[in-house]
Amino acid sequence: MTYADIARLPFILPSSSHGLRELLEREAASHSISLDSVIEVDSYGNIKGLVEAGVGYLILPFNAIVQEVNNGQLQAWNIAKPGLKRAVHLVRPADRPITKAVLSVEALCHEILLDLAGSGKWNSARPI
Repeated sequence: MTYADIARLPFILPSSSHGLRELLEREAASHSISLDSVIEVDSYGNIKGLVEAGVGYLILPFNAIVQEVNNGQLQAWNIAKPGLKRAVHLVRPADRPITKAVLSVEALCHEILLDLAGSGKWNSARPI
C-alpha cells in the first residue's frame, strides 16, 4: 500500500503530541494528504482493541502488533511508498562523567539493539 492509498481510511491515531503522530502527520503533509482520525488514543493497547472492534485502522510499528497478527486478531499491510522510518538514539547527559559502568551499559544497549535487528525480533529495525 502507498501512503496515499491509506489516507482515505478512518484511523485511530495517537494524540498530536505523540511522536508517532508527529511522524505520520509530517509524512502526510509532505505528500499533500491528510489522515482521517476518527478518534485519538495514546495507548497502543487501547488502539489495538478499537481496531479489533472495527472502529478504524491503525499505523504502528510491526513489532507492536506482531502477536495480534500471529494470533489472527489483526491483519497488517506494509506501507511501501514511502517507507516510514524512525531513529532510535541512546542519549546520556553531557554534564555527567563517563564511567566504566556508563560505557558498559552503552555497549550492552548497542549489542541488544543489533541482536534484535539482526535476529528479526525487531522486524522493522535496520542497523546502520
